[in-house]
Amino acid sequence: MGTMLSHQKTIDLVKEYNAQFEDKVLAIMLDTKGPEVRSGDVPQPIQLEEGQEFNLTIKRGVSTDDTVSVNYDDFVNDVEVGDILLVDGGMMSLGVKSKTKDLVKCVVVDGGELKSRRHLNVHGKSANLPLITDKDWEDIKFGVDNQVDFYAVSFVKDARVVHELKDYLRNSNADIHVIVKIESADSIPNLHSIISASDGAMVARGDLGAELPIEEVPLLQEDIIRRCQSMQKLVIVATNMLESMINHPTPTRAEVSDIAIAVRESADAIMLSGETAHGKYPLKAV
Repeated sequence: MGTMLSHQKTIDLVKEYNAQFEDKVLAIMLDTKGPEVRSGDVPQPIQLEEGQEFNLTIKRGVSTDDTVSVNYDDFVNDVEVGDILLVDGGMMSLGVKSKTKDLVKCVVVDGGELKSRRHLNVHGKSANLPLITDKDWEDIKFGVDNQVDFYAVSFVKDARVVHELKDYLRNSNADIHVIVKIESADSIPNLHSIISASDGAMVARGDLGAELPIEEVPLLQEDIIRRCQSMQKLVIVATNMLESMINHPTPTRAEVSDIAIAVRESADAIMLSGETAHGKYPLKAV
């Protein structure tokens, strides 16, 4: 989130801090948005109730009490009757009942408050989106211009995207390392080639748990860490590490245990997101 200007200010602040030391203290990672499906803007949050009928349309700019737009033109083709759509990684869910050429008709399974630009997953499936979007290329060029240290590449399904990005960086004479975010069901059969092509991997557990059965995520985390270790690649565990600290000053015991497991499995880094991006206690979380 944020604008190029706000990101520029953050990068300049980190570089100013690093300039005080002989060696670089803080590295800068640029996280690409990646190919993702999101709902459209709504003027005010829509309250979804269990059993309510609710629609998603590929028509742009639609926002009513029972219908909102999505940003992906092939959305209707990708979903099937009986699919479960997860909103924000499962905070809400919708069951697909029928569809037309431009509309997916759903019933609310798990309700909640639908805000603007919410992330949508089809449970157990990945959308047929481009490997690197035009917006990603803009951000990648911004990273080259600002000499960031890492790219975190979102929704990597196979090694092609890594090779394409590394070719671009080579041609740009940019010494930037590529971290692949493992967050797509399609990436699991290709783990070895994806990790091998990259400089490291991130276990992005939020979307991974939305596309796969959530009980499989801890086993996948262990497997990805082990694979990275065997290939001498950096590995980061991310998402919901200290989620409760967005609103509370201390973590839960479960969160502490979760972090301890990642440390015991020899992860190289733990990544915070909402805890520091918009939480009430960012410094305490760190």
